[in-house]
Amino acid sequence: MCGRFVSARKRLELLEEFAVQRDRVDASPDPEPGPDYNVAPTKRVFAVLERPARDDEPQARELRVLRWGLVPFWARRPRAAAS
Repeated sequence: MCGRFVSARKRLELLEEFAVQRDRVDASPDPEPGPDYNVAPTKRVFAVLERPARDDEPQARELRVLRWGLVPFWARRPRAAAS
């Protein structure tokens, strides 16, 4: 199972659709990903994360750019998980 999917939504659409409070895409060292109709493991994608409430911060949703894929606990390096 290769875990491929389509990522065609724009950043502003995701911010609005998921009522994101924190936009962390600009803080990422990676460039903003464009539309991709065949996202494979190790590619960079938009992700909406819901952060739990902490003592000084309320619960919030944030948009980030993350690397898609699963890195199993036994992998010594993240790159080894995709091979």
